[in-house]
Amino acid sequence: MEFRVMTFNIHHARGLDGCVSLERVLRLIRSAGPLDLIGLNEVDVCYGKRSGWLNQAEYFSQELKMDYLFSPSISSTTGYYGNLLLSKYPIREGKTHLITGAYAENRSFIECEVKINQHFIKTYVTHVSLSSVTQAIQMKQLSHHILEDQLENKHVLLMGDFNFSPSHFYYQKLTKQLKDVWKTLHPNKKGATFPSVCSFFRFDYIMITPTMEATSATLIKNSRIASDHLPLVATIKI
Repeated sequence: MEFRVMTFNIHHARGLDGCVSLERVLRLIRSAGPLDLIGLNEVDVCYGKRSGWLNQAEYFSQELKMDYLFSPSISSTTGYYGNLLLSKYPIREGKTHLITGAYAENRSFIECEVKINQHFIKTYVTHVSLSSVTQAIQMKQLSHHILEDQLENKHVLLMGDFNFSPSHFYYQKLTKQLKDVWKTLHPNKKGATFPSVCSFFRFDYIMITPTMEATSATLIKNSRIASDHLPLVATIKI
């Protein structure tokens, strides 16, 4: 059984031209073809003037006809900003975890289970902090949850914007638990996702437990101005 996933930091739909366009982000997502799970970072839910006080989570859920779970990281007087999981299948046992920022903005991650053709996939979506202190707390929590899942022999999928490159200590530690789908399939290709124009850094990852296998991993490059990151899409086989 195979399923397709995407991870994409949408920068609250503000493109490199300064325009906020949910429609442009939606077109880019749809250009990747059918998707079963989509993890989005920097999503605004009625956050403020910068994104027109719109509920971006509901917009993508309705347009793509997918179930969704939103994890707020930062609050404003009118709404929230955070991570979003969209799923073709019902989301089960959804939880959101808030990590309070240490001299930096808060972060959060999504934890849930999705059943795809009789297989249960433990799914995490995160946006890792730039603050080394907050980053340490966040990675410790994620690693703990994933270890517990592995002890129960669960299929685990982790995706998001990690704000660190493959040479970083936390990447090295994380890949002792999980497989980086891009590196597995393209060991000699950089796979840079940031910035979207003239990409230099690989910050966005899709990772899986050894109980699953990646059969394809592709960067979507047909619109480099929709966000400051490029979307990464992978096909995963159980």
